[in-house]
Amino acid sequence: MRILLLTNEWGGHPGGLRRYLAQLAAALQERGHHCAIAYATHLGANAISHAANVPEYGIPGLDLYSGRKPTPTLDMLDRVIQAESPDLIFFHAIRNAAVIRRLALTHPVVGMMHAYEAICLRDTRRFYFKKKICPHALGWHCLINCHFLRKPARGGRLPRFASLGAAQDFLQACRAHTHLIVPSQYMVDAFVHNDFPPEKIFKLRHFTALPPGDVEATYPRAKRILFVGRLTDRYKGIECVLEALKKTTMDVHLTVAGAGSHLDRAKAVTFRLGLADRVHFLGWISPGEVGPLYQNALAVVVPSVWAEPFGLVGIEAMAHGAPVIAFGVGGIREWIRDGVNGYEIPWLDTGRMAAAIDALAAHPDRVKQFGMAGRKMVAEEFSESIYMDRLLALFAQVISAGVQK
Repeated sequence: MRILLLTNEWGGHPGGLRRYLAQLAAALQERGHHCAIAYATHLGANAISHAANVPEYGIPGLDLYSGRKPTPTLDMLDRVIQAESPDLIFFHAIRNAAVIRRLALTHPVVGMMHAYEAICLRDTRRFYFKKKICPHALGWHCLINCHFLRKPARGGRLPRFASLGAAQDFLQACRAHTHLIVPSQYMVDAFVHNDFPPEKIFKLRHFTALPPGDVEATYPRAKRILFVGRLTDRYKGIECVLEALKKTTMDVHLTVAGAGSHLDRAKAVTFRLGLADRVHFLGWISPGEVGPLYQNALAVVVPSVWAEPFGLVGIEAMAHGAPVIAFGVGGIREWIRDGVNGYEIPWLDTGRMAAAIDALAAHPDRVKQFGMAGRKMVAEEFSESIYMDRLLALFAQVISAGVQK
C-alpha cells in the first residue's frame, strides 16, 4: 500500500501531531508499506528519528483556504501525487477545501480530525464568554457567540477572524469527498450532529507504548501529582488544578510540565493562592524526559476545560502506572474508569478533584491498584499493534470503496 500523508507542519521538536505522524510513518514502513509526507510549513531540523527515511515534500499554502480558484499550491500538489502514485491520501490539520476537492477527483481520501477544526470556528466547542460546552452545529450561532474571534498569531497582538463561509466550504468538501477518523465517540457524535454521514466516520482511539522496566517497583510513590500539557491557553485547565490543590487537606505537591503564553498567568495564580512552595514549574520537556515524571507521580491530573477530543496524556500516564484524575468531558471518557484506573470528576468540580487527590495520598495501596489496572488497560486496548491493525483495515475498506464523488 502506498500512503501519502498531508499535514500543516513538519520538522522541529517532536510534539503532538508531528510525533504521531512520525510514529505512523515508521509503523507503516515496518509493515512493508510505502509512506511519504507533504507539508505546508517546515519548522526546522527534524528531531524525529522515526521519520528519517520518509520522502518529504514542501507545498506552501497547503493548509490555507483558497476558495475554488486554481492556485500554485494545487499545481505543486499534482506534481507530488504524480511522483508518489499513492493508493490513498491521509490528511491531518488541513482546512483547504480546494485541496480536498482536487485530491478526491482521482484518489480515495481519509482525514483524521485531531480537534474540531471542521465543525467549530474556535476548534474547542466551548463558548467564548462563559464556561460551557457549545452544543450547536457550525452555523449562525458561531457568529452570535463571537466564535469567529481567534487569538493573535504567534508574535502578534491583534486578534484574528475566522471565516464561517470558509469553514462551511471545507466541511461540505469533507462530507462529499472523504472518510474521516476521530479518536472518540464524543467526536463521532459531534460530526454527525453537523450532518456528516455516519457511515463515513470511524472511531479509532489513540495508542501509546508500554515503557520498559519494572513499573511495579515504582510504588509507593511520593505525594506529588503531575500536570503535563501545553500552557498556550486556559483550555488545558491548569488553574483548576491549582484551585483543587489549594483545597486539599494532605500535604501534596504539584509538578507542572509544559510551556506557553499562559505560563505567566499560571504562576501568578500559584502565588495568589499561596501555593508557591507546593508547585514546581518545569517548563517544556521532551517526550523522553516525561516518562520518569509519570513513574514518580501519585497521580496525573487531566483537568481539561474544553471538550477534549481524546486526551492522549491519560493513556500515556496509565502506561507508566500512574492513576489519572480527570474531568469527564469529551473523549476523556474513552479511557477513564472511575474507581478502576483513577477518578472521573464532574466537569469543573475542583472540590471533588481535591477529594480525589487526598484519597490517593491517604491510600498508597490504591495508587498501585489503579496504576496497574491502567497499565493493563493500555496493553489490552491502546497498543500500537491494535491501532495499526484497525487503521490498515480501514484503509483497505476505503480503497475498496473507490473515489468518493
